Amino acid sequence: MKILFVKESQNWPRASGHDVHGYHMMHSLAQLGHSISLLTASTPNPTGIQGIDFEWLGNFGDLPTPSQKPALPKLQSKFCSYWGIDIQRPQQIHDLVRGNGFHAVVVVGLHVLPYLACVKNSVRVWYAADEWLLHHWSQFKLSKKSTWGNLKEGLVKGLYEYAFSRCTDRVWVVSKKDASMARWVMPRSSIDVIANGVDANHFDPSSQPGYSEPLQTRGLVFWGRLDFGPNIDAIDWFCRKVWTKLVKQRPDIDWTVYGFQAGSEVRALAAEFGFKLVPDLPDLRSEIMKHKVVVLPFVSGAGIKNKFLEAAAMARPIVASARALNGVELNGERPCCVAGNVTEWIEHIARLYDSAEECKLAGEKARLWVMKNYSWERAAKLASRSLALH
Repeated sequence: MKILFVKESQNWPRASGHDVHGYHMMHSLAQLGHSISLLTASTPNPTGIQGIDFEWLGNFGDLPTPSQKPALPKLQSKFCSYWGIDIQRPQQIHDLVRGNGFHAVVVVGLHVLPYLACVKNSVRVWYAADEWLLHHWSQFKLSKKSTWGNLKEGLVKGLYEYAFSRCTDRVWVVSKKDASMARWVMPRSSIDVIANGVDANHFDPSSQPGYSEPLQTRGLVFWGRLDFGPNIDAIDWFCRKVWTKLVKQRPDIDWTVYGFQAGSEVRALAAEFGFKLVPDLPDLRSEIMKHKVVVLPFVSGAGIKNKFLEAAAMARPIVASARALNGVELNGERPCCVAGNVTEWIEHIARLYDSAEECKLAGEKARLWVMKNYSWERAAKLASRSLALH
């Protein structure tokens, strides 16, 4: 099957979800024998696409200027302007697809739906991963005025999805909750649940320094993009509800937060509550291995948390909120401790913190679970079946 992927960029390090799932889906589909091509707006970082044998790789600057601009419906044209999309690009993709006989065109990211507007005679797929109306509404709290802007953002994203539903055959999301919302806002599209995987070889803990040493180094760890609302919400909640109580009971404990694009809000939280902030570290694996417990205190957001799968693959003991497991099929197993209230958070952390043996067993169980249930090969096979339906 010939598949064209279209992204704004493919970056390294893979700090954004679309870079993570875009790369691994292309790589895994190629491993299954599909012919993969990639079109981007800017030249990909070579490391960011390493290991993929592309049939064709190019950017919009390589394509000829179309002889005419597409005549898009008014609402679609408005969203092209809203996202700053060059109106010629949908027509360029149409011409590229027509000349190369692609079976499917898969656009990856938030701003990319306009690229499907002119495609014909190919399966048109939006690899959304998270559903964006749900993403924003999950962050809205009536009692917190600073979150009210999420109502407007959610409505804009929902209208955007609806406007392009007519030119999208299939939408790939990562959880059943995302799928339910997507079916409502994109009624003309077929919705497929394709959960993310994790590269268990890349996150193999035995490849990291200190793997054979007891878990006796530093304390708690969290990581993620630090300009991303749900990550900021998680850090803020943990600071105010758990961390302040925990450090009173255990003055020797520490907490480190790693991530890209740390803004003023996260820096202010670090200064106020005394956790260590380490921004823009390209490879986190060896640092995460130095910590006893991964904390995932999510209170908002949609989709699957890649960091949960990554932590499990690195055989880290994990304490998580129920929302951190959104979209995850546990299959009757317990790969982490789930905390439902502040008391449970402190109890789970304290128990793991005090027992190297319990940390070791919890980590081993998590890695076995994620390797069995969340490979990218599994995700690619589901995607292949989705494309075969057209």
